[in-house]
Amino acid sequence: MDNILNKAKECEDKKMWNDALKKYETLYNNGHTDISILDKIGWCQSRLGLYKESICTYKKIIAKEPKKAKWHYMLGYQYYCMKDWLNAIFCFKESIKYHRDYLIAYYRLSYAITQEIKNDYNNSFTKQQEAIEYLDICECIYDKYNVEQKKRNQSTYIKVLFLKGKILIVLGKINESIKTLEKVYKIDKKNNYILYNLGKAYYYNRDYSKVIKIIRELPSKYYVHELKAKTMIKLGNYSEAINLYNEILKTREKDYIYRDLSYVYLQMNDLDNAYIYSKEALNKGKNNHKNLYLMGLVYYKHGLLYSAKKMLLDSISLKKRNFKLGYVEAQNLLEEIDKIISETNYKEDCVDTLKHLNKIVSNKYDKFQKGEIKKWFSSKGYGFINNSCKSYFFHVNDIKNGLKSKIKIDKNVEFYLVETKRGPKAIITRIL
Repeated sequence: MDNILNKAKECEDKKMWNDALKKYETLYNNGHTDISILDKIGWCQSRLGLYKESICTYKKIIAKEPKKAKWHYMLGYQYYCMKDWLNAIFCFKESIKYHRDYLIAYYRLSYAITQEIKNDYNNSFTKQQEAIEYLDICECIYDKYNVEQKKRNQSTYIKVLFLKGKILIVLGKINESIKTLEKVYKIDKKNNYILYNLGKAYYYNRDYSKVIKIIRELPSKYYVHELKAKTMIKLGNYSEAINLYNEILKTREKDYIYRDLSYVYLQMNDLDNAYIYSKEALNKGKNNHKNLYLMGLVYYKHGLLYSAKKMLLDSISLKKRNFKLGYVEAQNLLEEIDKIISETNYKEDCVDTLKHLNKIVSNKYDKFQKGEIKKWFSSKGYGFINNSCKSYFFHVNDIKNGLKSKIKIDKNVEFYLVETKRGPKAIITRIL
């Protein structure tokens, strides 16, 4: 049996989890029923993603040794991996009853609480505050460590400060967030996620020069471009913001991108484009109250009060149904519209304006053309599309990732044209 135990440990050291599990189970089935073997079985099951089996194993251990913090933590960790946040929270709270300085348990408890918020928006603020309290305890625990303990637990401490910084942004405690994120960034300067969130905190603090400086240091990711676009809006550089959003849309057609673009056009008082992009946002996310509200706001700006009112009522109803929350912005605008209708004896929406909006949306889709790829230089990443005896240049960087591998000579494609300094360029949207 000692030989099997040694081989099991060897497999475990090599992360050969399945082989290790079989050997530990052999030991257990042959009378080695002590907790240490059960713990090894539970851990190997966990590493193999057999979380339900691991849960059963750790429940057996807890039945044998109910007051040991580690077993409650390990049980909670399995629920944590399954994203069963409520059970994870319960187990982590049990673990810290028996070990008041259990750093990793406090951290995972805090994280699980922030994830459970998605299922309980009504208590969001309270839960965020609770998570912060546990993270504060983490800091106190870490501060009491000696040099060796701090070194051993530094990776957890980084996670603690990072999570705390992000929560403080959500709570609107921006100065505290900046202080926390600056502190953790000094420890882990290679962590771009920390730097990005520090940039977000500076953005909310209206320190746009620092945001721009951080963006220059970050890799070219869509969320970095989004932060830059938002910053450009605040600096009044609307054209650059629009260009950035349009670049993002090539690979990430999300409703909130269209929504942000619509708001940019609203700020520019370009109501037609505001309508086009609010319509796109709604098409992409019909079950998002923010899109309905935006559509209502755009109708309001166009003077279409009854159309606006319908959208606002729908947005209020949807938010209440999905989150059991009121919608203050929508309610305030709705009251303003009702007041205008009452005071001006407003009867109906302007038919001509409604027709105009339908037309501009229709025209947007009419811009798509069909053609055939006649030249394709795959090594250089560009080619030419023929359409009605005309030839249009296209580049691989303007093609969605899912389409790039399908680009071949003689393929029929759908595209639209954009103007560049060198003339029109085709943007391929679909392979036919």
